[in-house]
Amino acid sequence: MPACGRQVFVRPLYNDVLVDSLKYSITNLGLQLFCWCIMPSHVHLIFKAKDNNPDKILGRIKEHTSKALVKAIKENSQELERNGCFGYLSGQDLKVVM
Repeated sequence: MPACGRQVFVRPLYNDVLVDSLKYSITNLGLQLFCWCIMPSHVHLIFKAKDNNPDKILGRIKEHTSKALVKAIKENSQELERNGCFGYLSGQDLKVVM
């Protein structure tokens, strides 16, 4: 696996997927987000769950974001075709683990 294979958050499109998930969680799931930082391969969040259920909210964020990222990467054929970060993957075996 190339070293950059895990650097998902290097394109604005993929950052937007995460930001949209966070916005949804704030509006609909009771996420109280105090601080966040998107790094190339992971995310830092300082948050509180309105209903004292941080594990459930984080699970929902991770589930939705990973599915949306896989979809976005599959739809962006240049990611699958180039010899870079996702070049070793076919569209069928693509998986994002958060």
